[in-house]
Amino acid sequence: MNKKKTALLVSAASLVLLICVILALIYTGMLHINNPSKKKYPIRGVDVSHYQGEVDWDRLKEENIQFAYIKATEGSKHKDVQFDKNWSDAQCVDLRIGAYHFFSLDSPGTDQAENFCSTVTPVEKMLPPVLQETFDDYDLWIRDVYRKPDPTVKWTFWQYSNRHVLSGYSGNERYIDMNGFCGSEEEFDKY
Repeated sequence: MNKKKTALLVSAASLVLLICVILALIYTGMLHINNPSKKKYPIRGVDVSHYQGEVDWDRLKEENIQFAYIKATEGSKHKDVQFDKNWSDAQCVDLRIGAYHFFSLDSPGTDQAENFCSTVTPVEKMLPPVLQETFDDYDLWIRDVYRKPDPTVKWTFWQYSNRHVLSGYSGNERYIDMNGFCGSEEEFDKY
């Protein structure tokens, strides 16, 4: 084989190897393709559920997390098994917290609202409740782990990663969702 063909094969093999390494880093949560600027979005938070297992909120707070949305309920009957512990423990480390409800089409909205309201005890400086479904008159929490939000859309929270690895939790789920707040620290304090 001549030198030109050998060089071409080595280059092609190197490119394939590089692509495989990049994909492996993305898959394992070591490389984030959608990691917004901390200067533009300085307020960072997580959303957690039973999938993260037991959360060490002190360690998670050390990861420069300012807020957490905690799964409370799903549908009209389900309550996240970790909700009470997460809700209580997150307050002990002075994080802004909010609860979210995973909306289901299997039961009326009023039944789901009752489930949520009977589960979540309001606390001081609590973030507004979040539903999986969004409506025009409410703040928008968007999820897009591949692209930045459309600049023409008015959003409040953006889940930009579902494959982040932080310290402070020990569940079967290795990854944690990362979220950004669209606003300054002053705006977040007033929210």
